[in-house]
Amino acid sequence: MKEINVEAFKKAWLSFEDIEWIKRWLNDLENGNIYEENEFYLNLEKKIFSKKNTYV
Repeated sequence: MKEINVEAFKKAWLSFEDIEWIKRWLNDLENGNIYEENEFYLNLEKKIFSKKNTYV
């Protein structure tokens, strides 16, 4: 993974969580763990509108 300048992010007032998110995002890009926009929305719709057993 390409090293990022954490100190520069801290000086820009980014939180620890933001910096970790950026690290994970860059790692995903480098490893090809990305979705196209259409795939993302299709998976999102499947999760939102999936039929689940409800006991109410």
